[in-house]
Amino acid sequence: MCRTQQPCPTLGETPAQWSRFSLLPRPEWHSASFKHFETAVLSAARGEIPVAQASLRLVQDRDLHDWCDEHGLWAGELRVATLGTKTLPKYNGLLDAKKDPPAAMVEAVFVRDGYRCRYCHTPVVSGELLKALHALMGNDYFPRGPTNRSNSGIARCFTAVADHVVPHSRGGATNLENLVTSCGPCNYAKTDYTLQQLGLEDPRLRPAPGGWTPLQGTLGALRDQAAVRR
Repeated sequence: MCRTQQPCPTLGETPAQWSRFSLLPRPEWHSASFKHFETAVLSAARGEIPVAQASLRLVQDRDLHDWCDEHGLWAGELRVATLGTKTLPKYNGLLDAKKDPPAAMVEAVFVRDGYRCRYCHTPVVSGELLKALHALMGNDYFPRGPTNRSNSGIARCFTAVADHVVPHSRGGATNLENLVTSCGPCNYAKTDYTLQQLGLEDPRLRPAPGGWTPLQGTLGALRDQAAVRR
């Protein structure tokens, strides 16, 4: 388990072999689970509820939770511990008055980046879409609750977050130039560490990934389907 074991068998013990962009490699089965989720969303938006239910049953929900708890959320801490970069001199400069970006800015970041994490390139979805799917499918198929484990594993691993590349606590601005789309695990693991502390290159220096059609376009249809089934 990464949170109690060093070196991490998932990350590896040789920093020279680590990815310079992704905090931690995603296991291949993540892509399969997301594909099942994607099928479920598209089917639900068309009103094909039995297909959506069957697809959601194929998601490795517990495994997604376990990966987050034991690996994904700890990648940043393991990187800085191995590199010996955990502590920086206290930052005494000015901070942006606004840490949390407004909703319109967040949406603009997601659209610009094609709803993909700029660190690990994982496809991500908005919290609005997850809420709409829950309203349509219910807790039996797509749980939503007050704790991490009471939510779906998809929500934990694939929710889109607007991440400050230069941490706000280190003087990073809350603007389109300093914000990138991140998945939840990358955002959490990166926390307030700088790219230099983590041994990462600037994700803004490589093109935003493409290769898939974001699911955000189904949001209206999901809400409509939920409304007619109330």
